[in-house]
Amino acid sequence: MPANPKQASETEHRWLARLGLSGHENDYPHALSGGMRQRVSIARAFAVDPEILLCDEPFSSLDEMTARDLRAEFVRLVRQSNKTAVFITHQINEAMEIGDRVLVFHRPARIAYEARLNASTSEDDRRKMHADIMRVLSVEQAPADASA
Repeated sequence: MPANPKQASETEHRWLARLGLSGHENDYPHALSGGMRQRVSIARAFAVDPEILLCDEPFSSLDEMTARDLRAEFVRLVRQSNKTAVFITHQINEAMEIGDRVLVFHRPARIAYEARLNASTSEDDRRKMHADIMRVLSVEQAPADASA
């Protein structure tokens, strides 16, 4: 974010407009819907021009339609600005919709599954990945010392 207050204000207005919030610059948070508050969060994150965005279940509290629209907008903004986003979710379909790389972790912070997706990933491949992820998630971790 620019140190100059005028530049900061211009950046703020530009990002709010880009996310469809023009006219709400002076609204109190309680006057905004959940989707609007999430759009403000996205605008704030992009306005400071970070190299990496960390998103911890950002759309989990939104209704399905709003979450779908914001996911698409978020992906578009990440790609347009050439940013890296680490997106944490417990929703497999959301991870596969947003990500180009999906990691599933087992405790303690061990990668149990990794998949890469791109525009040419077929629906059959996506279904197989989903089934593989479900299989990995359903496997109980063996005790550290199985011989005891």
